[in-house]
Amino acid sequence: MSAVLATFPLVATGALASCGSSTGSGTVDSGGVATADSSRRLPDVLLASLDGEAIPMRSLIGTPLVVNFWYTTCPPCGRELPVLAAAAAKYAGRVSFVGIDPRDDASAVTAFVAPRGVAYRQLLDRTDASTDALGLAGFPTTMLVGADGTIRAVIRHAVTADELDSRIRKTLLP
Repeated sequence: MSAVLATFPLVATGALASCGSSTGSGTVDSGGVATADSSRRLPDVLLASLDGEAIPMRSLIGTPLVVNFWYTTCPPCGRELPVLAAAAAKYAGRVSFVGIDPRDDASAVTAFVAPRGVAYRQLLDRTDASTDALGLAGFPTTMLVGADGTIRAVIRHAVTADELDSRIRKTLLP
């Protein structure tokens, strides 16, 4: 399966499942993870907290960040949430984690993450502003973002614990 960010010059290929896909070209490392153009940053768009507060995406900048785009009816998304939750606990205080759901409402997100032990921040993208700005079509997608807001890597499939740990250490905490 091939999955790519349409407006983001990268591509990741592999036989891993995802919900949705797109095509394009770019740079892929040996692990099938797209590496980012060093000038690409988080977009200046508004998201929403689970209680309806407007949250500028760029307000997430300031510490190394793992941003996971997911939704409740995407099976690979659900399978990787415990992996992300464990990593968020492991890297607490050094790397921030946030989930962004472009399809569900706050009650659905809360009901879905609670039994999976997900304690990191969840936001909603009710207008698809972030997914459109980043050209996302396949889910789950996980972005590793430097403290300056630069997108350093994009994982276009359900991430494993070993892969996420390795990517965080290599790209966010060298």
